[in-house]
Parts: sequence; structure tokens; C-alpha cells
Amino acid sequence: MRRETVFCHGCVRVAASTSRFAAAFLLLVGCATKTVGQPPPAYYATVDTSSATTLRATVHAVIDDHTRFPYTDNRTPTPTNPHLDTWDILDEASEDPSDSNNILDVYRNASLTKQGGGNNFYQREHTWPKSYGFPDNVATNYPYTDCHALFLSDLGYNGSRGNTLYRFCGPGCDERPTELNNGRGGGTGVHPGNSNWRTGAHETGTWETWVGRRGDVARALLYLDVRYEGGTHGITGHIEPDLILTDDQTLVTNSNTQVNELVAFMGMLSLAAVARTGPGR
Repeated sequence: MRRETVFCHGCVRVAASTSRFAAAFLLLVGCATKTVGQPPPAYYATVDTSSATTLRATVHAVIDDHTRFPYTDNRTPTPTNPHLDTWDILDEASEDPSDSNNILDVYRNASLTKQGGGNNFYQREHTWPKSYGFPDNVATNYPYTDCHALFLSDLGYNGSRGNTLYRFCGPGCDERPTELNNGRGGGTGVHPGNSNWRTGAHETGTWETWVGRRGDVARALLYLDVRYEGGTHGITGHIEPDLILTDDQTLVTNSNTQVNELVAFMGMLSLAAVARTGPGR
């Protein structure tokens, strides 16, 4: 059941379809960036928009084969090699626009002092939980450290989300409120309001991201679906997984094998497609 999902990297209009779902949507791929950057001139010159199939294939060709940064690199920086890792990238990408010494986390919308690795305030959130297809952090595992789908999250909220699936949650779900920062977030007691909502656990559980960042996490999932189509990395030759968004919960369950898989699933596709144009940073 190979899906056909194409997206927009830098505001190219695209379409997504599976045997059960078809929709048009916009996806702006970014590493939780502070501001929306513009691609270099002619970056999309090879993209063919003549059909959904060719659009997906040619966008994939543009965005794949990225450079992998270590998840954590504890080596001492030198003048010739800063030894950047995902902590460095995400601290910069998640910077609070009102305070360059702080980050804004994805779920609580809290402004937290930049701490870097090994702190007790925020963690790195895999929007596509690594347990679903790529749990082992080895040098050949590209999605594990892919900052296009990593966000900084308040430690408690990150644990509350766990590896539940992104779905809409009813007013009977548990509320995880946000803080008011930069004119967004805050308020409690009204569903959905500006809160996150959760229930259950693992693939049978649900996490509804608050409206201010719902579009960001949806675009991250759609990016992974298009970026990782199996095959090998064009530069390193490392085998890459095929990551597929789906509405079939059983496929997601079967992806949680505790080992890196060649094909893995995450949900929910229909929610990601609905939420992809929602607000985000």
C-alpha cells in the first residue's frame, strides 16, 4: 500500500492521496525556524508539477540526501570544527523572538532559558516518535536526527505526549495548557482553546496539539513521509527507511518493533492533511 503524498517545500502547491484520502495542501518545511527563509535561486528548478506523481518524486529528489548532524556531540568545539549537534541547531531554531537567551517550546509555549544538552527543563521531541520505525541512534539512521521533524519540548509535556498519535481529542480528554507568550497561548478550561489535549497511551492514545503549533507538527510529519522513501542516501550510500503516514492504527502498532525498520508507519494521515495549513511559527 504505497501512498501518493506530495508536498510543498518553500510554498510549491502539492496534492496528497492514498486509497482512502485525497486532498490538496500546502507544506512549508523548516527546522522549527524562527523566520521563514527563502530557498536559493533555482532551488526548485527541477521540480515537475505536471502531475501528483511527478511532483512528489521531483520534490523528494530536491530535499533528500541531507547532511546528518549527530544527535549529541560532547566533543569540545575547535576553531575549525564547532562539533554542532541537534541541541545546537534546535536551540537556535526554537529561539524566543522576544528573548534571544530563551527558547519557546512546542507544546507548553513556555519561554525557557537556553540550556543545551542534558538539562532538566526541555527535551528534543520527535514528532514522529522514534519508536515507530527508527529507535536506534546509529550513524546510518537519518530520521533520528532530522531537525525538520525535531522540536524542543517542555520535559513534562514531552513525557505526557509520549508516543501517542496525533488525533483530535474530545473535551473529555486531559488538558495540557499553554502559556501566554508573544501574543499566543494561555487560557484554560475550554476545548480546544489554546491547550493541548491527551488521552490514553502509545498507539491507542491521542495527542491533540494546541492550535498555535498544530500546523508545525503536521508539516513535520508530511515532510518525513516525502523525504524518506526507502532506497539509499545518494552521498553516503546508507540504507534509508520508507516512512509512511497512514490512518491504519494496526500498521502503526506493527512499526513499534524496538529495531530500525525498512518500512514504518505513523498516524494520523487525515489529521496531518487537515492541520498542515494551521498556525505555526
